[in-house]
Amino acid sequence: MAKKAKTIDLNERLTRQARQVETVQVDPAIPTRMTVTLDQLVPYDQNPRQTKNPKYDEIKDSIRNRGLDEPPSITRRPGSDHYMIRRGGNTRLQILNELWEETQDDRFYNIDCMFHPWVDDEDALAGHLVENDMRGGMLLIERALGAKQWIQMLEEKAGESISQRKAAEAMTQRGWKMNDGNLSVLVYAADKLLSVIPEALWAGAGNPLVKSLRSLEKGYQTYWDAIVKLSDTEPSIEWTTLWNNTLKEFDDLRFDVPEFRRTLDFKAADALQMSYNTLRSEVDAILAGGQPPTELPVDPWADRPPFADDPWQLSTTTAGDPGE
Repeated sequence: MAKKAKTIDLNERLTRQARQVETVQVDPAIPTRMTVTLDQLVPYDQNPRQTKNPKYDEIKDSIRNRGLDEPPSITRRPGSDHYMIRRGGNTRLQILNELWEETQDDRFYNIDCMFHPWVDDEDALAGHLVENDMRGGMLLIERALGAKQWIQMLEEKAGESISQRKAAEAMTQRGWKMNDGNLSVLVYAADKLLSVIPEALWAGAGNPLVKSLRSLEKGYQTYWDAIVKLSDTEPSIEWTTLWNNTLKEFDDLRFDVPEFRRTLDFKAADALQMSYNTLRSEVDAILAGGQPPTELPVDPWADRPPFADDPWQLSTTTAGDPGE
C-alpha cells in the first residue's frame, strides 16, 4: 500500500527561509541624491569639532525659516545600519533634531541628502576638518586633536611612524592645506600643552600663545641643561616638573605670558641657586639667537635673596631724599 504524501505548508517554509536570509543593504556606487529620515542619520562619530558653533542660534533661525540651503553630504560605513554625516553638517543635524522635537514638522524629519560611497576613515576625517576650517570657528586645540588623529590613521596604514613633513603632505593632498611648520605647532599643543593648560586652550588660545610657549620652553631648557652640566650640584627640582607646574598655575581663560615668565624666572633661579637677573638676561640672549653658556656665570647679585624684587623696581632714594 502506497504511503500517504506528506503535506507541505508552503507559507511556513517561506517564512522560515526568510528568517535565515540576512538583509543586505546595498548603497549606490556613485554620488546619489536621496531622502533619509532623522532616525536613519547619525553625526560623524569622530568629529574633531567639540565646542558649540558660535553661530548656532543664527544657523537654527535660518533653518527654521528657510530650511537647508544645500543637501547634507552623507555616507555609510560598510555594515552600519545608519547613514552618517560625511563633510561638516553635524551642527545642522543637531538643529534639525531640535526643530523636529519642537515642531513635529515633517520638513525637519525627512531630509534631502547627497549620498557619497564610503571611502575610509581618513577620508571622513579629512572631509570634516576641511569643511569646519572653511566655515571657520574651529579652535586651535580642535584642529590639533584632529591632526593627531589623522597622523595616527596614517601611521596605522603605513605600519610605521611617519615624519611630520610626510603627514603634512598627505593632509594637503586630501584638501586640508598644511605644512610641517604649522603641523608641528598643532602637535605641540596636543602633546605638550593640553594636559597642563586645558582651560586656556579650550577658551580659544591660538597660534601666538602656543608658539610663544614653545619658544620659551626651548630657550629655558637649553639654558637649564647648560648650567646643570657645568654645575657640581643638582638642581632642587627636575626641569620638566618645574615647567609643567608653573604652566598649571597660570591655566586660565586668559594666559598671562609676562607674569608666567616672571614666576618661571624666580623658580628656575631658585632651583639653580643663582640670581633672577642673571638667569633672565642669559635666557633672553638665547631666545635672541645666542649660544648657551660654556662656563658658570659670574653673578653680580650673588648675595641677593632669590625672590627679592627686581633691581629696577627697588627704591632709588638717596641721602637727603624724603623718606630716607
